[in-house]
Amino acid sequence: MIRRSEGYITLTITSFILLAALILVMGSYKQVFFQIKRAQNEVKSRQDHWTAEGGLECIYARAHVDKVSSGNVNACSNQPELTMSLVTSSNGKMATAQVDSTILEKEIQYGGSLGSGALQSSADLFLRGANAFDTPDPGTLTSDGWKCVAARYKSTFKVLGTIQNKGVVHGDPPWAGFDGQGKDCKAANKTTTNGDGTTSLSTGDFVKDSSVAPFENFYGIPVNEAEKVRDNGNFHILTGSAITSGTKVLSNCGTKIKNAIHAGNEFIWVEGGCEISKDEYPSLVAKSAATPNGVTLVVNNGPISLISDTTSGEFKGVLFHINSSYSPDLSDWNSLPGANPFLNPVGASDIPSAVRANASYYQSGSFTFSGGQYLDSSGHSAIFNNAVSLSFNKDVIDYSRSKNSPPKWAKGSWNDF
Repeated sequence: MIRRSEGYITLTITSFILLAALILVMGSYKQVFFQIKRAQNEVKSRQDHWTAEGGLECIYARAHVDKVSSGNVNACSNQPELTMSLVTSSNGKMATAQVDSTILEKEIQYGGSLGSGALQSSADLFLRGANAFDTPDPGTLTSDGWKCVAARYKSTFKVLGTIQNKGVVHGDPPWAGFDGQGKDCKAANKTTTNGDGTTSLSTGDFVKDSSVAPFENFYGIPVNEAEKVRDNGNFHILTGSAITSGTKVLSNCGTKIKNAIHAGNEFIWVEGGCEISKDEYPSLVAKSAATPNGVTLVVNNGPISLISDTTSGEFKGVLFHINSSYSPDLSDWNSLPGANPFLNPVGASDIPSAVRANASYYQSGSFTFSGGQYLDSSGHSAIFNNAVSLSFNKDVIDYSRSKNSPPKWAKGSWNDF
């Protein structure tokens, strides 16, 4: 009996030892299985990351080669789990690539270092009458509101009358999908004031910037090399005829621009002076509104006159007036009859003679470009007369830049070395 009891005890102890060993082995296996699963997840995560990185490079390639500027990006991946998109951001276009829960973002910029501002000018600005910026450039968001910029100018910004920055709450949004987060422009960046035409306005939203070079900032090409943009194959070119002074002026300019838009051209370049009359403006508004992305209009080396009434609406597009070789001549305005009475008045004028003598730009009435206006005529004067209304639409701006400037990754947006 004693020997049998000892056998039972030995068998029991052996069983416990074997059970303990089995428990230890199973626990070890669980740890091994956990580590294997963890390694598999990490491999999958890295694979998703690499796939998303490839998606970002795909977006960049499509932006560079095919000039894709917004929306979903396709045609360079056979992986259905990868989605790619390009959407407007405050500083450019945000490229996003997603694989399952892995999301990578990187910002693309076009052209040069474009600062904020619905109106940007190297010319001296003179505004007369009631003037409004219906939608300023919102700039960046702070805890106190948006750092809105209505205008950025090189030398002078004089107002004879009133000027108002209406902010970003009540007007049209500065781009599709804009989220103002319930905030308007900061108090220091939302100006309403009167001026006597003698003092230059300088505030948080009307910014003096001695380095502003609108054409180069926009396209990344100096204005004295503007033909590189003109001849890139995108622009429909209209050339004026020489007048008495030798300056070229395009006759019936507004009608010819309208016809060019009707023919499907979204980038139009006028060589020489141009006048768009109040009779021509409504049809331009209608034609530009029918375009999906707006019209880019460049007027190069000549005076420009833009005239409308107050009910015509908004030209969907961007305006450039650039002068790298043209010198203002008051006699040239004889070929632009809508502006001539104001530049060469018979009697007294509210516009100082020194401003008129040096003017190459004249705008009257609510002639509004939705995408902003860029005047690159350093040393010249630009006159805005009577109820001028200006606006900002970044979607139109980005489209013009994306089609005529090579993209680049925004420095500091992601993985910068």
